Amino acid sequence: VDLRDLTRAAASAAAMEELLSHPSLRPGDDGETIDAVERLRPEAEDIARRVRKAAAGLMDELTTQDRQHTTASSLSRLGATLQVYFHLGELPDAVWESVTAALKSAEKASGQLFHPGALKKMKESAEKEARGLAEAELAKIEAEEKKKSGGSASTKDSRHRKKRQESIYQRLYLRKLRERRAEAAARWTEGVSDASGRVWNLHRVLSRRNDPVSRRNFLEVVAEHPVPSGFGDAESRLVDLQNRDADVWSEGLSRGNFSLFTLFWNQMSIGLGGRVQRLLNYDGGSLGPDVAALYPAVRSSSLGMVTEIYDTMQMGLAGGDDGVLAGGGYGGGAGVMGGSAGLEDSVFLGGGFGLGDGADEAAGAFGGSSTAADAWTHVADDSSAADQHGPRGNSTGA
Repeated sequence: VDLRDLTRAAASAAAMEELLSHPSLRPGDDGETIDAVERLRPEAEDIARRVRKAAAGLMDELTTQDRQHTTASSLSRLGATLQVYFHLGELPDAVWESVTAALKSAEKASGQLFHPGALKKMKESAEKEARGLAEAELAKIEAEEKKKSGGSASTKDSRHRKKRQESIYQRLYLRKLRERRAEAAARWTEGVSDASGRVWNLHRVLSRRNDPVSRRNFLEVVAEHPVPSGFGDAESRLVDLQNRDADVWSEGLSRGNFSLFTLFWNQMSIGLGGRVQRLLNYDGGSLGPDVAALYPAVRSSSLGMVTEIYDTMQMGLAGGDDGVLAGGGYGGGAGVMGGSAGLEDSVFLGGGFGLGDGADEAAGAFGGSSTAADAWTHVADDSSAADQHGPRGNSTGA
């Protein structure tokens, strides 16, 4: 699709729709019509339908692609597609549809980790693998002992052998369970990071794009549109933060404090908190220990994810972004992972885009020293070290 032709077609279709919807060109009360106008109407409607279909396909392609394949060219194409929707007068609806799709994608990733079935599968997978490894390791140990004794080693009774195998199994089971939890947490953060990156790119393009004729900024156009009910909890929270130190009470977000990414991130965090709470209350709280055991792996992956998103934001801070991203000065909120400095940064939870010292300090907290505070939460490559020292035995952060 040639985006220049599509943009021209969108402008023409919008002008034709506006013209054909004029009261003087509509059928009268007596059913009288203007033949010339009615001959044009089917073709105009067909062109508008084709333009919308092409724009929807492009929007879906550009806002759902993997963040690793996002290039300057794809962002430029996204901007041109947004121009098409601006001409059609459907920019806010198209943008919120994309943000809603990203939110559903992030919630799906959360559902695949914070779910009773997921916790059960982790334990079953670790148990199955540990059983097989324990039997193989015990057989190897017995073969070595027999070899050292010249083949004359006395056969130990079955009870002693079973106890020995169980000891090996428990050690391997704990290790494999840590690995399963780390893998699941990594998949979760990958899904959330992809969704967040898509929303951030959309926000950035909107903030930098202006209609060449009216000079209206696209992000301001979206800000003038009501926030969908699916983001109502996030909006309420951000409005409360906005009004905390304001001289005049406001019922909605001001334009200076409007941010697609902040609304997305807050709504996702609120949903995640509710999901974890339901998981903790599931079956009378029987899963509480399993949920708590997820914390080291989830916190470690979350810190890495937040750092990656922050770095992506920093790379996108071109001159055209400064005015938009400098707006909105809410204070930071509480980290969703319980005390993580990176997750307390106002970029993610406090609203607005004051990319300031908080995020830099957070990045230094887990990346600026030889041994990070969260190093022990990573799964060790050296299994023997992990087995010997337990879950806190990995001091290298491998």
